[in-house]
Amino acid sequence: MSWSPGRRRNVQKLLTFTPEEWEQVDANWTACATDPRYERFADFARAALTRTQIRVIEVPPSPMAIRGEVRRIGININELTHLANRTGTVSDAVLEEAIDALERVDALIERLADEHERALADVWQED
Repeated sequence: MSWSPGRRRNVQKLLTFTPEEWEQVDANWTACATDPRYERFADFARAALTRTQIRVIEVPPSPMAIRGEVRRIGININELTHLANRTGTVSDAVLEEAIDALERVDALIERLADEHERALADVWQED
């Protein structure tokens, strides 16, 4: 059979579920089993995918993405600190300022991690 521009073609997609996801999907499908429209999983899935309202929820990015870079910065500051202590060419005030900056970066990462975890918890509680 040849395809023509006016002819509609079906699209088929393969979905993969984790065991936990499948357990939830199967429970939802089973709950609909009394409705003859959803005897086949394909009919249930089609209805669920085309009639369900999707909400996009913004979650702050995970600070884990920047943790490695900040760690490298911290290592560099430590190396500079050791060098300064050996050579005596950097004042204590400069060293303290570098340490304070690193502590502020660490606090920022912790705050970002907390915000990220709270946002994820809020998203899961809404469902």
